[in-house]
Amino acid sequence: MALLPDGVVHLDPAAAVFVAMVEGWETQRARFLKADTISARVALVRRLVEFSNQYPLSRLADVELVALI
Repeated sequence: MALLPDGVVHLDPAAAVFVAMVEGWETQRARFLKADTISARVALVRRLVEFSNQYPLSRLADVELVALI
């Protein structure tokens, strides 16, 4: 994922983070994961996002906020 020029913001930051996260997972060859393992796990996460209509860890901020109160 390319960095944005100064002053430009994503219209949907959560989607941008998810795309960057998945792209990072797809480059995990340095951890000696096979391509089949990576693609299966990425597909699982994409199906979960589609099913739940929420991004992974989207509720984490709520949990951390409650923990601080």
